Amino acid sequence: MIIDFHTHIFPEKIASSTISLLEKNSNGKAHTDGTAEGLVAAMERADADICITLPVLTKPSQFDSVNRFASGIN
Repeated sequence: MIIDFHTHIFPEKIASSTISLLEKNSNGKAHTDGTAEGLVAAMERADADICITLPVLTKPSQFDSVNRFASGIN
């Protein structure tokens, strides 16, 4: 069984812009497009069975909305 214990997803309306910001700030490249659908596709390509999504904020004012999104996908 393969478990990816460090993944991130975002609401579709902000996924693209959030991934761009995170890539810029980290000087790295994301492995998905930041959406739940993109994560599932990446899991299938990697034969991963389970993933753990970790909420991430880009500013403190997002705390409540990010937690609501995270609890809604679980």
